[in-house]
Amino acid sequence: MLFKRLQKHLLLCVSALLILPNSLYAIEAEIVQSAFAMSIKNHQPFNVVQQLNNNISKIYFFTDMRNFQGQTLTHQWSLNGWVAQSIPFEVKGSRWRVSSNKSLKPRNKGTWTVKVLDEQGNIIKQASVSYHKLQAPPAKKKVPEATKTQAAFKEVSSSKKAVSVKKESLKSIDSEKTTAKTKSETKVASESTVKKSDKANTDNTKKRASKSESEKSDSQTAKAETEKKSKKSADKSADAKKDTASSIQAAVIESYDSDIVEDDDECTDDHDHETEHGSIGKQQLSDE
Repeated sequence: MLFKRLQKHLLLCVSALLILPNSLYAIEAEIVQSAFAMSIKNHQPFNVVQQLNNNISKIYFFTDMRNFQGQTLTHQWSLNGWVAQSIPFEVKGSRWRVSSNKSLKPRNKGTWTVKVLDEQGNIIKQASVSYHKLQAPPAKKKVPEATKTQAAFKEVSSSKKAVSVKKESLKSIDSEKTTAKTKSETKVASESTVKKSDKANTDNTKKRASKSESEKSDSQTAKAETEKKSKKSADKSADAKKDTASSIQAAVIESYDSDIVEDDDECTDDHDHETEHGSIGKQQLSDE
């Protein structure tokens, strides 16, 4: 009984393992990138194109797939709906990059289409590229010699004009520089003149002040000398007056003394006359 149960569970597990990959394939399998390119480098498309000129002799189709492992897919090339080639390949990993190529001839003009088909022939992905005849570039119109000469003359004139404008511009710049330099020099000279003038005014003011002080000192000295001289003269005058007064007094006294002597001499001769004359001498002395 136990063995039958284990066998039943084992069958269920095996069935689940067989069903699970198919369910993953149905949900997650996809082609993440597809493109036409001129070449393949390092498993990547190089110089991807959407239209070609018919001078190209080979073209590549690149696909990057996920979760198609164990499946056989096909690149089907067709021109204008006619199948030209089918290239099957086996996917051996969860991420698989595959490219196929097709040699082209100039007469194979039209629309080339590549379909990616699964094992049942279902279309998984498809892309197209246009392959057309190369169109020659339009012919250049022949330019007359006269027109060429005129164009060359215009170019030379334009070049000369540009050179002239450049020279004028340089002259203008030089003139502006010269003007600025002249203004700067004038400003410096003006400032220097102002400084010199201020210095001269200051020196003159100092000189005038010094001269005024000197003159004041000289005036005071002269005044002092004058006052000294005046005082000295006054002293001399006072001394002279004193001397004069002393001389006068001395003369008066001398005269008085002389009179008295005379009176005395007279007194020896005549007593009465002496007395009278002596009285007169005394009176004169008192009057004087």
